Amino acid sequence: MVPRKRKKRRRDFETIGVVLGREKPFKGVAADVAPISDAAWEAAVGTRIAARAKPKRLDRGVLLVATATSAWSNELSLLAAPILEKLRAQGLDVRELRFRVGPLEPVAKPPRRPAKLAPRAVALSPVLRRSLDHVPDDELRAAIEAAAKKALGFAPE
Repeated sequence: MVPRKRKKRRRDFETIGVVLGREKPFKGVAADVAPISDAAWEAAVGTRIAARAKPKRLDRGVLLVATATSAWSNELSLLAAPILEKLRAQGLDVRELRFRVGPLEPVAKPPRRPAKLAPRAVALSPVLRRSLDHVPDDELRAAIEAAAKKALGFAPE
């Protein structure tokens, strides 16, 4: 009689998420807490950049920065040296910057200013009227007169 091969029992595999959820986190890994204050970050990069890039984690001198788009990541990687200098000048131990596209809070838009109304035309003073008489070109004189009347309409009464 020929010996039969033993069938291997098929085991169900665990997903990587289950395995990682069961494991303890590594020691020394920084939490996702902003390592730099918003004011310090804005002082280092400027208001426009600070609205589209936020520091997320500082781990062993490497600052991970979330950016709004890959274009911002690329642009900021080219500006890394001056940003690092400014962060070090603030006393932060940052040796390297890494940029990743990630979710950011939407940029708050400033409230809209009410539209200015066109000023009413104002009569020209006699002195200004005499000055305009010295302009030889009729078309130019009319343009200057119209502009002066509107400009004087902005002046407080």
